[in-house]
Amino acid sequence: PILTQHPLFKQMAKNDEHCLAMICHLATGQRRLEPGEVLFRLGETCSKMFYVVSGELNYYLGMNKVGFAVEAPAMLSEAVLWMSWEHSGRMVANSFCDLVTVLSESFREIIATSSGMKRNYQLYAQSFRSELFPERPEGESLPRVSDICDEKQVEGIVAAAFDVLKVDLDRKGTTSTIGTHH
Repeated sequence: PILTQHPLFKQMAKNDEHCLAMICHLATGQRRLEPGEVLFRLGETCSKMFYVVSGELNYYLGMNKVGFAVEAPAMLSEAVLWMSWEHSGRMVANSFCDLVTVLSESFREIIATSSGMKRNYQLYAQSFRSELFPERPEGESLPRVSDICDEKQVEGIVAAAFDVLKVDLDRKGTTSTIGTHH
């Protein structure tokens, strides 16, 4: 239930329960932080997405000395699920924090075996990467991308990749969910 607060996992719960169950059993973990404990540092290789269940952390983008508060619920480092990722900043607990982790390698192995939704996950990954790193004129540098997921942006990517998977009633009055991407 915690993961389904993320728009992608919410879509999985509706349309690919088996895949979500496998992720929950084989790719998730838990982590507890104490006040002052560092979750990650700028430039560290990332191997998991974090979902902040409770507590408050401070995030320092790049080399910034001034951070800003990140309160539960929050999604961190989703990019690692779709590409190689190095942390773009430093995250430090301000209070006791409980997190759920999703191991990127296990996550990718599981969604690769998804029969019905594999294409939607591929579209989501492509859209996610395009949103993070839009095409730019040659020589123009990319802005530093945050480790903090923008929920509204993620909702838009889910909507595009899954065509919001409309719920239709068939002739028998039962509910079926159909994606329109092929």
